[in-house]
Amino acid sequence: MRVSPVLFVLAAAAPCLAQGTQAPLPASLVTALFSGMESVGRGTVYTIGEPPAGWPIELQPSGGTVVGGMAQGRTLVAVFADTSPHPLTAYHTRLRDAGFTQPAPRAGNGFNSSGGPFNWYCRDSTVVTARMAPGPEGTSYLRVSYAPGMRASCSTPQPSFPRSKTVLELPSLPPPAGVRSGRGGGSAGENEVSSEGVLDERTLAPSALLAHYAKLLTAAGWTAMGVTSDSSTAAQLFRARDASGRTWHGVLSIFATTTGRELMLEMRPDEETNGLFR
Repeated sequence: MRVSPVLFVLAAAAPCLAQGTQAPLPASLVTALFSGMESVGRGTVYTIGEPPAGWPIELQPSGGTVVGGMAQGRTLVAVFADTSPHPLTAYHTRLRDAGFTQPAPRAGNGFNSSGGPFNWYCRDSTVVTARMAPGPEGTSYLRVSYAPGMRASCSTPQPSFPRSKTVLELPSLPPPAGVRSGRGGGSAGENEVSSEGVLDERTLAPSALLAHYAKLLTAAGWTAMGVTSDSSTAAQLFRARDASGRTWHGVLSIFATTTGRELMLEMRPDEETNGLFR
């Protein structure tokens, strides 16, 4: 017999309700509370109609009404109901006015999206995350997570793993303005570097997209070579050097599909291509 996930959460939460609350959590509040990354844990304390104990007054939105919240150790979560047009934008402004900042976006690699923009704010060792959550019709739910005592802060640069000088570094390859990226991926090693991506775009010709990415690669110091294209496919050869001075050759390919545009960039060092490009 299947058990409704909402009923399961309500049953699990009932013994842990904050002192003085006897009613079960409303289903809409449960949905909002668990629309984030936190999971139900032993000792979680829930509140209805008020934020969890210890909630900072400065983090209460000016126009929102408290629906409820929960406390999981030091992490506090509160849900606010708001009927204004853009509650999340207004709340981000409130955070900035209170001295919270966001990490600076990091450049991406190949077709992979950049490290940002981020949806959390930091001040000293406190991290606040705000997002919209499902709410009743005509009302927006603003879900805010408050986590003090975090080791990392927005002013601390994100750690990066050092890459071998004999691995070719791909430049950031963002899509043209107004074009949205879908999934992306890739791999990097001393014998092959590749990047794949998908664009939610069905109007731009592959040759036009190829010209866009070729401009980015040549701006990064790569050498553009032969090119070929038709109505559904475009490809161009490139030459580049890694930090050790090794020469790499490869091809950038763009394919038109019925759902978008598929991108592929693959590069190999000369010793792996048996001198094909020499």
